[in-house]
Amino acid sequence: MKLKSIQREFFEGITGQKDLGSSLQLIRKAPGLGSKKRFEIYSKAYGLRLKEALTIDFAMTRKFLGIRKFDRYADSYISIKASRFSSLNEFGSQFALFLRKSPQTRVASELARFEWEMIRIHHSLEINSSLDRDMIDFANAKPESIYFVLDPSVRLFASQLEVDRLYEAKDPKRLRFCRQKVNLCLYRKINKVQWWRPTTTEIKVLRALLKGRSLAEISILPGLVAQEVSKVFSDFKAWGLLRGMALESPVPKITGGL
Repeated sequence: MKLKSIQREFFEGITGQKDLGSSLQLIRKAPGLGSKKRFEIYSKAYGLRLKEALTIDFAMTRKFLGIRKFDRYADSYISIKASRFSSLNEFGSQFALFLRKSPQTRVASELARFEWEMIRIHHSLEINSSLDRDMIDFANAKPESIYFVLDPSVRLFASQLEVDRLYEAKDPKRLRFCRQKVNLCLYRKINKVQWWRPTTTEIKVLRALLKGRSLAEISILPGLVAQEVSKVFSDFKAWGLLRGMALESPVPKITGGL
């Protein structure tokens, strides 16, 4: 029996996708516990480890739902989305979407979405800043040829819930709905996720940078004032959001149709 077949057989056994009969043959006999009991222990440990990962990744969502309710949804999620990888970094990627399917957990799904965004930021690429050197090297370059490189951790997040206020208060009861979407900019600084509520100008500039627009393209965006844009870039530089400059867009262009 090939290793891949053994792994699939064992996986389907511990996740309940297949009868234990054939899977038990994969476990050597040993003194003490029988093959079935040993298999059950491994199967339970597998489920508990996945639940532990969700508990860690979605701590505030768990606090909001309550332990029992969260565990019930976690068990349901695990039953339909078993992990096939050695790392659990991506296991909770669909948990917010899973919660959103039920009207009773729409609020919790927004919390989970925010928490997952923070996890993505923690795991984002780290690059050394070359901005000061690039500003000297690109001093004579034309604006249409200059592209600023954003730190890979920078994200824009929009929600009808004031999730930032909840996290600042660390109290789920402080969660409030807003008539208009609350926009947040999240980024990593010294291994900690930070955020603020950006102004309209900051949002426009951030969206343009995330799309890989040049300095010239950003400067002619409708509704932007040159002095305000200059201040935004100055602030972004001071906060460490800008990591460098380039002569071509740092965002890959998508070609072809869907």
